[in-house]
Amino acid sequence: MTIRLKKMCLGLFGFVLLLSGLVFGLIQDEPISQNATALLADVRFYDTDLKQDPYFLWLGFDAKTDAEQQLLGQKIYHRDWKNFYQTNSVYIDEPIEKFSELQGDFLTEADEKVFEQLIKDLQVEIGIEAYQKQQRALEEIYSRQSVLNARWQALLHQAPTQKVLVLSVEGAIPNFTLMMKIHRLYVAHLLFQQDVAALVRYTEALIAKDQSAVSLLDKMIMLNLISDNIELIHQLNQRLGQKHTLSELSLAQMSMRFPFASETAVMQQVTNRLVDRQSPQGLFDFIYEDENQQKSVEKHPIADFFTPLLLLKNQSLNRYVSYIYLTLVISELPNPQFKQALQQPHDSTVKRSWLKNFMGNKLVDVALPRWETYAIRPRLINQKIVLLNVLAQHQAIDLARLNQNTQGYAFYQTKTALCIKTPNPYLDEEEQRKYGSCLKLED
Repeated sequence: MTIRLKKMCLGLFGFVLLLSGLVFGLIQDEPISQNATALLADVRFYDTDLKQDPYFLWLGFDAKTDAEQQLLGQKIYHRDWKNFYQTNSVYIDEPIEKFSELQGDFLTEADEKVFEQLIKDLQVEIGIEAYQKQQRALEEIYSRQSVLNARWQALLHQAPTQKVLVLSVEGAIPNFTLMMKIHRLYVAHLLFQQDVAALVRYTEALIAKDQSAVSLLDKMIMLNLISDNIELIHQLNQRLGQKHTLSELSLAQMSMRFPFASETAVMQQVTNRLVDRQSPQGLFDFIYEDENQQKSVEKHPIADFFTPLLLLKNQSLNRYVSYIYLTLVISELPNPQFKQALQQPHDSTVKRSWLKNFMGNKLVDVALPRWETYAIRPRLINQKIVLLNVLAQHQAIDLARLNQNTQGYAFYQTKTALCIKTPNPYLDEEEQRKYGSCLKLED
């Protein structure tokens, strides 16, 4: 063997060693962080033997009978997880197994038109007037929906849960559209009776339910309902000269622990699936649709090879949690410290390299919203409660006195409303309209 050939062999051997070392370094994952572990401890993972759970009643809200409500929720839960683990593709437009025989049809086409018109009216009218426009139709629907009304009240008065039930990332969610319609029916019923005390009790039940172990989607929906109710209580106080108030939210009620724990579990599902190949569908597969709208997947083995090489599930989860946990801590601070913390940069504490976990870092970047906006929404609801309680006294507005509060609320007054300045530097116009902390002054 010539000296030149020996040098080539040694060089090739060195290159192989270097490449092997690089690959070995790239695939070395890290343990799940303490913060991620703490968040995941607040969720209830999939249990193949689970027969009953309070959240099954939410999933089965539109069941035909009460006896089938828990059963429908159970079947949906297990079907969706079975699909998640066993299906050949994550691209499922419709569930493989349906349970239409257990689901009821509660609203007629005419009922749906009433709700469509109500939504349009609520966008341009003061709340009470919008409901009164549809009063006769809403009362007639309410009288026919005793089953759903009873279910909705039962859901709100469930015992608080201490863990969030994890649903499949691709699975069904509760029929929130139907629930919100039943909510509006019940609110309309109370408005027509001018029963402000009952509306206050109902709002307190919504607030209590919001404190339970709920997902991020559940919490945002509950906050919407609470916000609408606060405005209606305020309007009735003005019309009837009454002084109904609500208790301000506690720090525990404004915490985002359970919703953020739920989001952490979702992220873990996504990374586990991509890395562990729980489905034959890969990250870079192409989806084709034929003339019959049947979908097929073309796999790319080269891309599949690089997925476990460039996507580390624990490191991806830890980086994701490093953002979310900072906001969780902020969400549990008293209001003055909360406002101050929002002004600080919320950068991840996890270092990242250009190559290692390249795909995981990209996945986290895509999946990251502004978590602060979610943490701010309970604060805006609480500010609305503060305004309700101030205006319920029916006294002249003294801004100087109001701004001497210990919570750091910055009151200001427009021509038509009393407001508290939002702590949110990210609020867009639509969110400002929905979550802005203002209540109308008496004429």
